[in-house]
Amino acid sequence: MDKRPLVHIGMPKCASTWLQKHFFRPRNGFREAVSAGYAYFGFIHEGSFQWTSHRDQIDLATPDDLVPVVSAEALAGNPLTGGHDGEINLSRIHSALPEARILIIIREQENMMRSLYKLLINFGYPYRVGLVLENQLAGNVPTFNLEYLCYHHIIAAYQKMFGADSVLVLPYEAFQAEPSAFLEQVRLFCEVDAKAKPLKVNLEKRENINRSLVSIELKRLYNRYIARTRFSMGGFVNPGEISGKGNFDPYIPQLLERCLERRFHQQVQNKTSGFYAQSNTQTQQLTGLDLAAYGYQLP
Repeated sequence: MDKRPLVHIGMPKCASTWLQKHFFRPRNGFREAVSAGYAYFGFIHEGSFQWTSHRDQIDLATPDDLVPVVSAEALAGNPLTGGHDGEINLSRIHSALPEARILIIIREQENMMRSLYKLLINFGYPYRVGLVLENQLAGNVPTFNLEYLCYHHIIAAYQKMFGADSVLVLPYEAFQAEPSAFLEQVRLFCEVDAKAKPLKVNLEKRENINRSLVSIELKRLYNRYIARTRFSMGGFVNPGEISGKGNFDPYIPQLLERCLERRFHQQVQNKTSGFYAQSNTQTQQLTGLDLAAYGYQLP
């Protein structure tokens, strides 16, 4: 009997790249049903009213009892646009793979914001963190908003579409605290035979190394004044692709970097304090997770 496919939808900045490179491997009972690139172009990239499922291009065969995996963190919704396409992605996933199991990894919102801000800047955002978190400017253009990290909306929608028993939600903090136990939960959910395939991962491997806030700010200024992109059309250079362009990594004294980090986190805390408490309560109810144990905002 074929294994049910696993679709890992995100969230962004929750070890997605690490899982793809080091965990979703045949030695651990998994294999790629499609590449991460195809997952993007096959589910996310196509415009409204232009998508077809292409199920026949998804390799669902299960040689050696391996679980086919589709993994792309932006399936939960593009953070650059506040996840505006998340519901469309859900509909497309269900249309192509109605039998799938769904994996969602969440992360405490204040701690997530540092990594998420780096991602937004890397992909072209020209805005300071204060404006990113509280953009009340006029205009009807999809952009990042705090509601994007109200996880209960995403979880409830996937549970309704696929069934609660087919949706596994895990906190990123559990991966940080006990990675082996976290990964075994995923394998148990997918019915991987742990005795036949003992877990084999190098937990020392790291992906997406952190960058200093000064480096991020220099990239933001490049996005704002030099690059000409859809986020900022006043620059004088068309970089083609903005990701990876305009990056500088100057030496920063540790004392200055610590001061900048404290200031950044204080700004985030001021903007988000209490904002996610009700959402996290509903996430607990939907999942049975003890989010208080991981420091999530609660009433």
